[in-house]
Amino acid sequence: MAETLSWVKPKLMGALQILIGVACLSFGGVASIITEPFLTYWTLTVSTGYPFWGGIMFVASGSLSVAAEYVHKPILVKGSVGMNIVSAMFAATGITLLIVELVGNKVYGYSTSLDLLFSELN
Repeated sequence: MAETLSWVKPKLMGALQILIGVACLSFGGVASIITEPFLTYWTLTVSTGYPFWGGIMFVASGSLSVAAEYVHKPILVKGSVGMNIVSAMFAATGITLLIVELVGNKVYGYSTSLDLLFSELN
């Protein structure tokens, strides 16, 4: 039984995973630089390093998917499928971290300049 990925476009999906990984790494670097000096916003995702290890995982998973498209070896296809499953678990972890961060920041609260303006008027 030859293992194939004919029901999906592995090259396209791999390229998208690589792009998402690079974007995650880029935005994570910017977020870590911006949030450190100001400390007005609790960043669980940056403090756990999710943009970095998540981005690296997406790039690795996408690269393996592209490689599985070009080199049709069963072990490479199985590795690509396994890596995609692990990448999906990392994505679920990242979504959970983002939800916890949003809920945690809602508890601490913050005010906008309009809130301050209206509080001074009353």
